[in-house]
Amino acid sequence: MPDSVPDELLAYLRESLGANFHGVAHYDRETVTTQLSPDVSGSLGEETLADIADDLRLMDVGRTAQESLYSLGSLYCTIRAFDDALLRHFIQGDERGTLVSLEPETAPGLTDFIYDVLHILHEHSAQEISRAPHWRAE
Repeated sequence: MPDSVPDELLAYLRESLGANFHGVAHYDRETVTTQLSPDVSGSLGEETLADIADDLRLMDVGRTAQESLYSLGSLYCTIRAFDDALLRHFIQGDERGTLVSLEPETAPGLTDFIYDVLHILHEHSAQEISRAPHWRAE
């Protein structure tokens, strides 16, 4: 069983993010423990949580290769931007890590940058960017 989500981390996330905090998952090779906000916990079943943990474990496998490939130092965290959440994956090695989910509005500089790049690519490149995130109004 992985360590439980540290109380200090939960307190920090709840205090700093407030209602923008969706949840946190702490995992190791075989198990995952979660602390989810009530609005999120009802939408995720145990099977979905297990599948998410499997996906995170797969990302851990490539960490060492990515650190060597990019030659930028240690890889600490990855960020995935979805319409309804920003996921921050803190990779702790050996198929252990922590995933923090929060509202996109929590990081307006990041989401504005993503939106702007998507818009420029849509208007000025051959890439097909069929939709833009709803978290930024034009």
